[in-house]
Amino acid sequence: MISKNIIYLFIIIILITGCRNKDDISPIQAEYFVKLFGSSFNDMANDIKQTKDGGYIFIGTTTENVDKGTDIYFVKTDKYGNEQWSEFYGDSLNDVGESFQLTNDGGYILLGTTTINSNDKDIYLIKTNSQGKKEWENKIDNNNLNQEGKCVNLTNDGGYIIIGNTEIIKTPENVLNNFLIKTDENGDTIWTKIKGGANDAIGNYVIQNSSNEYLVVGATKNFPLPNNYYNIIVNLYYDNGNIGTSLPFDKGNESICQNIQMIPNNEGYIIVGTTYNQDNQSKDIFVAKLGNDINNIIWETTIGGNQEDVGQAICLTKDGGYAIIGSTKSQGSGASDIYLVKINNEGEEIFNRTYGSTGVDFGKAILQTEDEGYVIIGTTGFEGNDMITLIKTNPEGLLE
Repeated sequence: MISKNIIYLFIIIILITGCRNKDDISPIQAEYFVKLFGSSFNDMANDIKQTKDGGYIFIGTTTENVDKGTDIYFVKTDKYGNEQWSEFYGDSLNDVGESFQLTNDGGYILLGTTTINSNDKDIYLIKTNSQGKKEWENKIDNNNLNQEGKCVNLTNDGGYIIIGNTEIIKTPENVLNNFLIKTDENGDTIWTKIKGGANDAIGNYVIQNSSNEYLVVGATKNFPLPNNYYNIIVNLYYDNGNIGTSLPFDKGNESICQNIQMIPNNEGYIIVGTTYNQDNQSKDIFVAKLGNDINNIIWETTIGGNQEDVGQAICLTKDGGYAIIGSTKSQGSGASDIYLVKINNEGEEIFNRTYGSTGVDFGKAILQTEDEGYVIIGTTGFEGNDMITLIKTNPEGLLE
């Protein structure tokens, strides 16, 4: 087997040579970098934060302990992307890490999915200290059916709000429905709400606003009529979990929303996902700005080329605009490249950048750093394997 260090070196060289605007990029630079994590099998990351010391912390999934399935993988780095510590969580079967938040005590709350047996998966909530050491865990079940955890966020009362999906027994086959869970600070469930219908209706991300309401984004197969493809939907829940307003977007074949962020000063919300392009029968990134009343669509736009382009996450930038991360097959040099797009407050594109190897690469989360650059977490493909990719850029999205 090729050694892990050689694989790292090969992929770093490929990634750097695959970037746009890449003149005079050196693989030994410190300020802006590409770093790889994981085993030489299949690893991926889904969420990232910047820590108070200027470093980064991310959550994902690793096959490092391949004999016992996949584990949740939690990694802390310094500001140069060098690993300071890492932790693994999971049992003998497959465990997946999706989302996390920094908690008020300096620790972390992690969310993912754990496999109980071949017919049962549960939502997996883990509380750690500041060094990633487990303090407690909670496995959330729904009648011994399959569940998956997608996003956890802090609530104004010190507890947690979780969005995931749960199987519902239907005829002739089970479907997935949104599974919204409110817990206290110890991870004990206060209430749960399931929303869906006769067809799949999934939730991907949840936030709480200043009115103690919850905004959930995802996709449904129940709009405009029951059908076999997903459409984007935004749901508002009251603080007791009862459903309020729902905003569906009739965007056609296999459209989905992945992320929502609250805009400061009561300006509303920004959402990102993927929509179907009727003209070229492919997919484009979809972005919409909503008012405080989510039915007030201030503007919406699509971003993409002639092939598949996917939006995964969005962050607010200090200039009042937004940065989007996802993947593109329309641009770049690989089968699919990590795709960064910067837009202004009106949804107009300012710049875009691609990063990737010759294989399949995709970005999953992005944030603007203290120096107004960007840090991106994603996955890069190399010789049939996947590795976690951590990228730090300057304010223009460049590695220089």
